[in-house]
Formats: sequence, C-alpha cells, structure tokens
Amino acid sequence: MEEERRRVKEFLERGMAHTDIAEMLGMHRHTVKALSEREKNHVQKRVKRDRS
Repeated sequence: MEEERRRVKEFLERGMAHTDIAEMLGMHRHTVKALSEREKNHVQKRVKRDRS
C-alpha cells in the first residue's frame, strides 16, 4: 500500500489526472483519489499552542 501511495503522489506531482493514474496502476479512480487525500491529511502537522 505504501508503494502505491508513493506512486500516486509521484504521478499527481507530474500533473496527471486521477483517471489516468488509475488506468496506469490498474485501480479504480476513487482509490487514487482516496490515496491522494490520505497523503494530504498525512502531511499536515499539529501546531502546539501556548496555553498561558
């Protein structure tokens, strides 16, 4: 799964469409979209706030 996510990210960075990526990798376009959304959510980091 990690390898697929990495490849999806690489193709998206090249500007490819979800449908084209899905065809190349042999998966459904919704799976490609889910993997790309998971990547976006994974990158975000929480910022600690000072509660004084």
